[in-house]
Amino acid sequence: VGGGRPRRAPAAPVLVIGSPFLWWMRVGELRAVLAPVVAGTGPSAHPDIAAARRFVRGLDAAVAVTSEPARGPLARTVLAGVGWVTRLLLRSCRGHAAEMERGVAAAAAERAQAVDYGLRIVAQE
Repeated sequence: VGGGRPRRAPAAPVLVIGSPFLWWMRVGELRAVLAPVVAGTGPSAHPDIAAARRFVRGLDAAVAVTSEPARGPLARTVLAGVGWVTRLLLRSCRGHAAEMERGVAAAAAERAQAVDYGLRIVAQE
């Protein structure tokens, strides 16, 4: 059935800054267009937020590993316990993670709106 070829994962979406629309923009106009985007990325780069996201992703990955069926009986027993604890931790931190993401989004929106009004007007023209 398998030809020994590894399966390729689907490629992630890519933002292409070099679109024809942006080719005709001056540097000041390009900065005006991208300033709210750049300002909005600041809060998500905070080390504590990045660490919390890594923790949740790690728990999610641990649940995925413990859910794999192709294991021996001892490994399945141990992983069942680990999976139960991991799912409990994920359920416990669900609300906190959602609140953190709402806070990050609110801070990003606030910073994006705080970009110089003149720059935003230039970007809209």
